[in-house]
Amino acid sequence: MGIAGGNFGNNALKLPLVHTNDIAAAATEELLHLNFQGSSFRYVVSDFRSTEEIVQVLSKAIGKKFSWVEFTDDQQKEGLLKAGLSASHADAFTEMGVAMRTGKMFEDLYKHQPSLSPAKLENFASEFSLAYNAF
Repeated sequence: MGIAGGNFGNNALKLPLVHTNDIAAAATEELLHLNFQGSSFRYVVSDFRSTEEIVQVLSKAIGKKFSWVEFTDDQQKEGLLKAGLSASHADAFTEMGVAMRTGKMFEDLYKHQPSLSPAKLENFASEFSLAYNAF
């Protein structure tokens, strides 16, 4: 259809992105801390981008223009139901979009301001292009 979309995603919202290589590197570092006791958490973020930036980078990588469309919550849920998701999953995905759109989902992340891991969206885009064009 030439679009990507969800019930979130204006250009003011910068979504945290992470590459699996950066997750693996962080997990390895954490596992090697042999003196660990108790509990802890660590945010792993590679990049922050708006939905418009994401579609521009991915469009360029695959050589096909597509755009981001922000759906209403009702449109999001209806689309998910038509795609075959159960009502409970459609509700949960719609609720997640609301939490992203309002900033609630990322409150704690923004409070901690983690340093960025090495991989950027462009790194993923080249990998995505290979997979996309393989079909």
